[in-house]
Amino acid sequence: MLPFAGALLLASPVELRASSKAAAPAVAPGSGPAGAGKALAAFLADCRELAASRVCISTMLALAAYNGSLGCYAFFGPKAARAIFDLPSETADLLFGGITVLTGVLGTLCGGLALDSMGASVRNALLLCTGGVGCGCVLVMAGFGAAKTMPWFGPVFAGGELAMFLMAAPVNAVLMWSVPRPELRPFALSAAEFVQHALGDIPSPPALGWLQSKLNNWRLSMCICTCLLVVSTVLFALALCQSGREARFREVLEVEGGGLVDGEEGEEAEQRHAAGRTAGGAGEAADGSPEAADLEQPLLNAA
Repeated sequence: MLPFAGALLLASPVELRASSKAAAPAVAPGSGPAGAGKALAAFLADCRELAASRVCISTMLALAAYNGSLGCYAFFGPKAARAIFDLPSETADLLFGGITVLTGVLGTLCGGLALDSMGASVRNALLLCTGGVGCGCVLVMAGFGAAKTMPWFGPVFAGGELAMFLMAAPVNAVLMWSVPRPELRPFALSAAEFVQHALGDIPSPPALGWLQSKLNNWRLSMCICTCLLVVSTVLFALALCQSGREARFREVLEVEGGGLVDGEEGEEAEQRHAAGRTAGGAGEAADGSPEAADLEQPLLNAA
């Protein structure tokens, strides 16, 4: 990983689509406390702007609860399966590891394809997140709470994790599309990464271990842990209600040349495109020939 980290640190900054053309003022190496103060002020301003997006904050908290349950399954899942179903240690480890890897890959791919087929919007992405995590919660709860044998538990748990991983691609789309400025999209993703670990899979395994030491019942402990998915589903549903009918900060327009731009830039491009069509029509009326209009209008694909 070190070569990748070094390459990213040395790479030139990318210009995001629809981002401001004005470059951010760089902090000089020798600027001292004043430069550090400016950087801190800019960071706090970004935090305040990010906190103003209710959809983004609700999604981050939903991710924290979701990751809390996944952390418990990864850490204590094999141990719980050994105790509940009387499995050898190697079998339980292989089973949970294999199910997580396969369902993670398939669920992520299926979630992205499903969002494309439904239409890429914040509302549809949150619908997938809410439905996937909710279905996964029901299946995993049924597996730990009701399955008597491993042949019954394995498919039910695999189906639950597959449904849970459907949100892997859509949730990143929500985080990027729900912030007010394109420049905040990388910050939103990094903030979500911090929140979901700090509030999710870091404290949840020790908490589950303490709970199991008090209850001494793996079925009950894992079912209580799965209640974190209920919290995640409720928070995703809250974000869905807050999102409105359309994505507020993702107004994509198709302009001349087939390109896609966002927001105000898209409005300006559409106005220029309309002005070109008007000028083209005037040229055709003045010259009486379509060739003059073709010089002004963009080329169109033949039907």
